[in-house]
Amino acid sequence: MPGLLPIPTEVDRPFWEAGREGVLRLQRCAPCGHIFFPPGRRCVACGSPDLHWTDMAGTGEIWSWVVMHKQYFADMPTPYVVLRVKLTEGPYLMANLVDAKGRAPEIGARVRVVFQPEGDIVLPQFTFA
Repeated sequence: MPGLLPIPTEVDRPFWEAGREGVLRLQRCAPCGHIFFPPGRRCVACGSPDLHWTDMAGTGEIWSWVVMHKQYFADMPTPYVVLRVKLTEGPYLMANLVDAKGRAPEIGARVRVVFQPEGDIVLPQFTFA
C-alpha cells in the first residue's frame, strides 16, 4: 500500500512509534480524562492542551463494518472488511479486519488489535478476540 500509507507528523508520531512497539497508544486529556483519536494538539472535549499518551488495552467490539467489493487501489485487492471498533476505553478506531478465518463480522463481536508492518509504518488492524 505504498501510496496509501500515512506520513507521520509531529502530532501523531507517538501513535506510530507505539505501533512499532506493538502497543496501541492514544491521547488522554489530563484535566478531563477524555481519550480520543485521531490525535490533536488540544482535547476535543474540553480544549485543554495538557495531553498525555496512554497505552490502551487494544481490545474492543465491532460497532459497524463494511465489506469493500470495489477495488479503488491496485495494491488493495477486494474484498476486504473495514471495521469501526469501539475500544474498551471508549474511543472509536477504524481499521481492517484481518485473519478472520472465514468468520463474518457482527456488531458487538469482540476484537483485539494486531499490528501489521507496511513499509516504514506499522498499521493497527483488528482480528477476533
